Amino acid sequence: MLTHTGGFLGDIDDGESWDTGALAASIGTYDQLPQLFPPDALASYNNAGFRLLGRGIEVVCGEPYESAVSRIVLEPLGMSSSFFFPWEAATRSHAVGHTLGEDGPQVAHTWGLFREGMPEGGLVSSVRDQLRARQGAGQAGDRLVPGASARRQAAGRTAGAARTRAGVRGQLRRGAVDLRGRRGSDGAIRAATRAGGRGCGGHARHAARAGRGL
Repeated sequence: MLTHTGGFLGDIDDGESWDTGALAASIGTYDQLPQLFPPDALASYNNAGFRLLGRGIEVVCGEPYESAVSRIVLEPLGMSSSFFFPWEAATRSHAVGHTLGEDGPQVAHTWGLFREGMPEGGLVSSVRDQLRARQGAGQAGDRLVPGASARRQAAGRTAGAARTRAGVRGQLRRGAVDLRGRRGSDGAIRAATRAGGRGCGGHARHAARAGRGL
């Protein structure tokens, strides 16, 4: 799931619910998603896989995805400027996404995701909190990313022409300089670092969605 190699259709229709059961309801339709190729055979962008993993967290923890992540990750790391819901960010200074119109860039008057999409990138966060997350991941070491997973991240999987390889946390491009990159489909964020370097990327949608940051 984390390497976008589940093989099933990954682009699914978004609902418009903020109900606690929105994620479970979305997963309830997954039996209708076609299997396009065998698992682990090819990398094809798949946000549906992240939703499935998020629902797994809900089942195991017995609480909503957002509550589990807040309790297990955000609160222990002191990430007090990271939020899932628009009403939590609305009263705080934050960046917004833009779209390119006929008259140039314009503010996108929308919120990128509803509740069923939170696992794929619903967290709005400050740069300072992202650095706290990066520091916490470094201190956790193999407890957070076991050696086998780290090797999968570096090795990647065959992807389409636009991306040479796909790793656990982004796309890998091989050339004179090996790059690890991440770009949200809304065009709001793009980053590339030397493969093996100490970038602050991660799954970028979890840090910024539609260009939003606090």
